[in-house]
Amino acid sequence: MKNQLKIINNGYMYQRGIGMKFFRVTTEYGVTDQWHSVPHHGTDLAMPIGTEIHSPIDGTVIAVKDLGNWNAGKYIKVRTEDGNTDLIFGHLSEFKVKIGDHVEKGDLLALSGNTGNSTGPHLHLGARDAHTGEWINPEKWVDIFQEISAEILGFILMGVKFVGSIIFSLV
Repeated sequence: MKNQLKIINNGYMYQRGIGMKFFRVTTEYGVTDQWHSVPHHGTDLAMPIGTEIHSPIDGTVIAVKDLGNWNAGKYIKVRTEDGNTDLIFGHLSEFKVKIGDHVEKGDLLALSGNTGNSTGPHLHLGARDAHTGEWINPEKWVDIFQEISAEILGFILMGVKFVGSIIFSLV
């Protein structure tokens, strides 16, 4: 049996390979806990402040807002091309798009942060039905975001940046 190499970068552990996640999920959709008295409306992914956030979809930016210390703080909302779903990217430190921009899968949206009501640096990725406003489990978009991040950002090992589908195995 082979084990996947765990890459440590700025204190965050990334595991690469089939079924692995690039960013560690800290809170799943629907969870209630000491920080979420109502079911959590998204998925939280731990990452260092300033990490590039790339779009997992083709769509249009419909909101770029700063709520200060409240809720998701600095956030971006992108509507899917079919117009049925809005993706919310929250707790950002810097915006790289503006309202009305068309984005394609892989385009840079923002830099991650620790803004709003947050317990530490992370990205909140939520999804809402664009017609009813109801929250949707964002799992499929989180998976695409994880894949895009692994492809674009790669990882750094001993000062060398690796990108693409390079996988190290330990026997």
